[in-house]
Amino acid sequence: MKELNIFKKYIAESVVKENDKNDYANSEEDYTDEMVIEKIKDIIKYHELDPSDVMEEIGQEFGVSFEFGRG
Repeated sequence: MKELNIFKKYIAESVVKENDKNDYANSEEDYTDEMVIEKIKDIIKYHELDPSDVMEEIGQEFGVSFEFGRG
C-alpha cells in the first residue's frame, strides 16, 4: 500500500486546479496525451503498483466507474 500512497501523492500534486496549473501545463515542452499516459504507466511499473488500485483511485478522483472481472 505504501507504493499506492506514492501514486496518490503524485496524482494529488499533479491535479489541475482552476487557478493553479500543474508542471505539465507550465512546461515549455508540449506533452501529448500519449506522453502523459506513458509517464503514468512508467510510474505504475517503476513502483510496482497494482494497476487496478491505480484505476480505482483515478475513478474516484474523476468520477469514473470501472468494473473489474475476476479470473
